[in-house]
Amino acid sequence: MDVNADSIQQELKTGTIRAKGNVSIIYRDMELNGDNAEINSKTSSGSVEGNVKFKMPSATISADRMEFNADSNTVTFDNASGVFNGQLRFTAKRIERTSERFFLFREGTLTSCLEDDPDWLLQSDEIKLRMEKFAILKNVKFRFYGVPVFYSPYFAVPAVTKRTTGLLIPSAGFSSTDGAFLKNAFFWARSEQDDATFYLDVYGKRGVREGLEYRYAFAQRTYGQLNLDYIDDHRLDENIWNVKYDHRQMFDNGIDTRARLDFESETSFTKEFGSESYFLTRRYADSFVHAEKNLEGTAMSVIGRDNRSMESQREEVFVKKPELALNIMPRQRLGLPFWADAQIVATWFGSDVSEPGAGRDISVERIYAAPTLSFPIPLGGMNFTPWITGRAASYTMTGDTNSSFTTKYYTGGLSIEGPRFYKIFNSASDDFKHTVTPKIDFTYLPGYEVDGENRNKVETLDLLDESQPENLMKFILLNRVFGRKRGGEIARLSVEQGYDFNEAARDGVQKRPFTGLLVNFDSRPLDWLLINADVNYNHYDGEADAYTNEIGFNFHDDFYLSYDRRYRRNESTYSTGLVGFRLSAKLDVEASAAYDELAREMADSVFILNYLAGCWGVSLSIGNHLRTEEVESGGVRRERETRFFINFSFKGIGDLGEKPAHVVERKI
Repeated sequence: MDVNADSIQQELKTGTIRAKGNVSIIYRDMELNGDNAEINSKTSSGSVEGNVKFKMPSATISADRMEFNADSNTVTFDNASGVFNGQLRFTAKRIERTSERFFLFREGTLTSCLEDDPDWLLQSDEIKLRMEKFAILKNVKFRFYGVPVFYSPYFAVPAVTKRTTGLLIPSAGFSSTDGAFLKNAFFWARSEQDDATFYLDVYGKRGVREGLEYRYAFAQRTYGQLNLDYIDDHRLDENIWNVKYDHRQMFDNGIDTRARLDFESETSFTKEFGSESYFLTRRYADSFVHAEKNLEGTAMSVIGRDNRSMESQREEVFVKKPELALNIMPRQRLGLPFWADAQIVATWFGSDVSEPGAGRDISVERIYAAPTLSFPIPLGGMNFTPWITGRAASYTMTGDTNSSFTTKYYTGGLSIEGPRFYKIFNSASDDFKHTVTPKIDFTYLPGYEVDGENRNKVETLDLLDESQPENLMKFILLNRVFGRKRGGEIARLSVEQGYDFNEAARDGVQKRPFTGLLVNFDSRPLDWLLINADVNYNHYDGEADAYTNEIGFNFHDDFYLSYDRRYRRNESTYSTGLVGFRLSAKLDVEASAAYDELAREMADSVFILNYLAGCWGVSLSIGNHLRTEEVESGGVRRERETRFFINFSFKGIGDLGEKPAHVVERKI
């Protein structure tokens, strides 16, 4: 123990040290300051009075008086205040530290607001605080701007810098389809490598939902997550459940494995209770196991996949059980100017039918091989690359019909790129480089005169089975603009159109050899501005078959907007957007929506009002969602859900309530 002061007196007989004026005591990793101190070196005990300042790694405490015993590691403070871990501010009439991590507060307050005049605090007769665990408060009053608004005989506040086991703050709300709901969760920090959250949610119109979310990361390259959900749904009078499991593991020998289990009840749990748009609209549940190993220039993989229809009118789906693939990367062989690569795939397919007697019961074994030769020729600033691919596949079909056959044909083509032109433009704000690159791609797949009898027997199960005759030339013009100060691409414009020679040679008068004119424009002209547009223009009909317009900008988060419109002729037209305003330093408003232009109705919308003070906030929101789902009888269940949300957030304690998911995410 190192003691310094303006004046120090020591009694050798009793071992008493009296220090006065600017007292400083350093002991291990603790520092103590005050006006006067008295220390007994024989008992390692003492006291400090006047402007006491005590510092340790986990806390800083100020007090009128302090007593301590270094041997027993006990400390008491009178009329104290301070901060734990830079997160919790406290006051107390008396504090007793009985061990390194345990503190007992008498008549104290606790808050995560670190200001001198906190917006809120918890006032308690007694607080038992264990570092890296919890602070347990007795006879608690929650004071908001000095006004008591809540009382509880007991209350727990996390006092941790790392995750810990405990109950999560419940959330409540109201839904027009689910009724009033209360969501409860318990978090279990099982170890440093894994944890779990247990859910018990109560819905007024639907019942009790039980859930489990288990997460693990046993190594940097081994991690995963398991989700289980179940509810005996009173509204639909059926059991609805969900099982999802994702695993990723990289072995020391370089084998990279991924696995996913994705199963749901006939009435989809994620469509009924999920908030993410992907789950609300997906058609298939996708389970698979995949393993891959990369060697020098070669990739080997095995995959088994099981896709199950999530529609009530179940569709027949062929699943891979399993598939073995060998991909040999392009490289020069034997010192020749040719580049060679190959793909070899063996696949076993089985059909998945929803009900006995429906659809077909067929299995298919396919072995596919496709070697490719290419010959790059640089000439006069241009790159000519002719190529040819041989394609052979052997099929064995068993089930309703038994047959075996082999297809053999080829695909060829020519790619011409360049010459590339560019020009530099100088300005006061930046220097820009504009490049123009023309390209021609020609692809030829012979007609059915080449093994047409067997090619027509093939049922297309994936892209490897595609063998439609093709005689197509594409013309592409690529424009790119780069900024020197921006350090990257600012804008890209691609214009593409194809000419189908097979269509041009077809008998008849309604020939349409030119494909749609594809124009793709992506740009970020300024850091706060994004403008994108895609169009597929059909000049025979004089209108677009499809287009997408997208704009987004963000002025320092004071005003931001994103909007896109997606059009598919005779199919769908959707407009989606998000807009937000910062009305003041503490108040902002945000709205997002998706509008179905063909049905002339709003598909989804969310409106959120946020107020955020220094250490607390409140969010008021309303969400509206249109759900349509086919039912077994052949009809469609169509309902609109309106959900109200209120969420209070308190720094250091957590959220009370629930926030909705945005219909769209901010683009910038």
